[in-house]
Amino acid sequence: MIKKGILAALLIGGLLAVGLRQPPLRTRRRTWPPAPSSTSPRGTAAERGATLSRLGRLVNGAQSGSDIRISLHLFGSSWLADQLVAAHHRNVNVTVLVDDDSITAAWTSGSGAAVRDKLSAALSAIPPAGETYGKSWFKVCAANQPCLAKGTGGVNHNKFLLFSQTTGSGLPDKGKPVDSVVVQSSGNLTTWDRESAWNDAMTVADNAELHAGYTRYFDRTAASQALPDGSGRVDNLAIDVEAGPAKGPVTLLAHAAPKWGDAVQAGFTPAQWLLVLAFAEWSRLRR
Repeated sequence: MIKKGILAALLIGGLLAVGLRQPPLRTRRRTWPPAPSSTSPRGTAAERGATLSRLGRLVNGAQSGSDIRISLHLFGSSWLADQLVAAHHRNVNVTVLVDDDSITAAWTSGSGAAVRDKLSAALSAIPPAGETYGKSWFKVCAANQPCLAKGTGGVNHNKFLLFSQTTGSGLPDKGKPVDSVVVQSSGNLTTWDRESAWNDAMTVADNAELHAGYTRYFDRTAASQALPDGSGRVDNLAIDVEAGPAKGPVTLLAHAAPKWGDAVQAGFTPAQWLLVLAFAEWSRLRR
């Protein structure tokens, strides 16, 4: 049945490409394709630091007046903290939210407390006359409880970074700025995560809907910390957004890009395109 479905999909794909008039592909400015990265303790020093280096380039490419939002379980990278301070001094709004474990956990070896002290001081400093700093802050969630969820014993385990506008090149004036960048990672910013653990990170750029969803989540989490009575905490929080082609290529291509030329424009390989056609036909035969 599956073989027949694939054959039928290939035939249908050929017919669509040569004979049938199809609606144009919905276009959206995508200056960067979705970019996964992974780190392995077996890699070289550069490979182990690939995700941290990417984050540094995003921070250093942030545009004046733009926003950087960071939510982490553990933040112990003094190097990235320095890049955030420099961005703040360029009038970038830097807001950071970390779990209490980042400060108190023994396995951070004091690195989280050092980052807290550095960022808390730098982000609250008054700029010299004639200069403008970003509207920035560093917050630590209440001890022994999640940052947003009700209950005790949980942690702020979701790790993501949001950039409203950055070149991603490591310099704010090198390259064309890209809007709405989301980085979702499995790793904390600690030496152990970088040197001894396997981790992954996905970067999705120029996706306003996804960025807005993460921003709502971040802002809701930060606001809950301003209410000591716990009234800002929730049992469940539904924010329904998708990463577009990065998360649902089957839906996009099956309905909007039936021709190979459009698939190339959307950034798909021949193998991915054939899989989409096969899946679309298999889904049709199941109805």
